[in-house]
Amino acid sequence: MARLLLVRVGDSELCLDLSELSGVALMPRLLSLPGSRRDLLGVVAVRGRILPVFDLAALLGLTGAAGLAPSMRWMALVDDQLGFAFERLQAHIDAPLLSLRDAAARYVRRVVSIETDQRGIIDLRSLKDSLSRLDPPSPPSPATSSVAPASPQGSLS
Repeated sequence: MARLLLVRVGDSELCLDLSELSGVALMPRLLSLPGSRRDLLGVVAVRGRILPVFDLAALLGLTGAAGLAPSMRWMALVDDQLGFAFERLQAHIDAPLLSLRDAAARYVRRVVSIETDQRGIIDLRSLKDSLSRLDPPSPPSPATSSVAPASPQGSLS
């Protein structure tokens, strides 16, 4: 059996594989980080650690991704290192392994048949790995800095 969570991500229903998660929690108080990436909602304190929280819908390019919406109340934790925010926890599903099929999408490598529908299973580990390979944002260039350079002091003649 594959242990899955059916979740609402943006305007889509997708699954998370419980074996990839270190936890699922209601969204704790989030501290936003000005000037950060659009998909980085901010940081939270979980189990005595500060963790970044990413907008899962924005990372997947799904419609309905618009930053931290009031409806975004849940967070999936991966390796106790980061969180992925989503709108709603719909159901826990124990799916027979025979109901899983391969998929070819970048972060959806498998699908599961749920009643008459197919739902993608998000590959959170590869999504986490892709985030760790990204370069940090560059600091602003001196030309765009809001602080004017100090004027050189001339000598008195």
